[in-house]
Amino acid sequence: IGGWVKDGGAWYYLDPNTGVMATGMVGVDGTWYCMDSSGAMRTGWARLADGWHYFAPSGAQIGGWLKDGGEWYYLDTDSGIMRTTPLELNGRRYEFDASGAWRGYEAPAGYLQPTDHITGLGDQTNTLTWGMNGVKVRIVQQRLGLWHATKLASVDAAFVSAVTNFQRRAGLSPTGVVDRATWDAMDTGYPWTVDQYQASPLPLTATRSERIEALIGYAWNQTGSSYTWGGAGPYDLGFDCSGLVLQSLYAAGLDPQPITVIKHGWPDYRTSQELYAYPYFQHVPLAQRQRGDLIFYRSGGVVTHVSIYLGDDMIVHTDWMGRPARMDHITASYGWANMTPDVVRPLP
Repeated sequence: IGGWVKDGGAWYYLDPNTGVMATGMVGVDGTWYCMDSSGAMRTGWARLADGWHYFAPSGAQIGGWLKDGGEWYYLDTDSGIMRTTPLELNGRRYEFDASGAWRGYEAPAGYLQPTDHITGLGDQTNTLTWGMNGVKVRIVQQRLGLWHATKLASVDAAFVSAVTNFQRRAGLSPTGVVDRATWDAMDTGYPWTVDQYQASPLPLTATRSERIEALIGYAWNQTGSSYTWGGAGPYDLGFDCSGLVLQSLYAAGLDPQPITVIKHGWPDYRTSQELYAYPYFQHVPLAQRQRGDLIFYRSGGVVTHVSIYLGDDMIVHTDWMGRPARMDHITASYGWANMTPDVVRPLP
């Protein structure tokens, strides 16, 4: 027998002249196939001596673009080897990560690279001790009748007193601290880890322009949401300025670790300052601002506010209690003199 033989559910190829079973790479009628050490035809991904190859269900080696598991890969049309280095094709440059997945955009060396997953937070969440801020504080304030539109979402004396009284009524230790037991007893309707909310990023195939529009689009979709000091969403729980920007960065596929939504609620943590000082963001002069840049503002020489630039001297931001997320003039009531002389370009 020579040619293709199916046995036990596997295909084998026997040399038509000698009848010898083939192993390794074999060419048949201009198509390449890969046979394993037993002679069985391989399908799917196979790592060979020269790199990764992909073989169709028919066994034929694939060349060109391949979509697998939601990612795009490029296999050399001559050798079939998966590409991991930059490719110039039809006048366009394509970048690939170490796994071979096509990256629609890669930042210049030294800057933050896009990701398709934001770093998980595990069991991290904020116990509400003195000075803590954010959506969990707001939820408790709402539950205990302390919240109003211009209320700072921060653990203060009134908060501690109200929590202590609740704990006494609930038969809990009256510490004034909202821990998991107190949270559960309050039956807020929100999970204990509600402050772990993170916007979902774009896939790695997204281009730079798509990422810029995702960054802006996320913030734009939050317009009308209420202001929450230390808040980072979602919409119904509100944002402060840097919480809105951080989630917008996530939506664009940027994860500026070690900055996180959990740290964002800490008493002395100022995410706007952390973003301005982040070492893997590009800084360019304010006069060269572009759509998708981050604009920073100072009070007393210290960064206290951040917005997202839309173009034509307009921004999207949220800035204080009682003032929802909205579009505004670039000066945002700070004036030109109180804007930093440079902007951050997260997608250079």
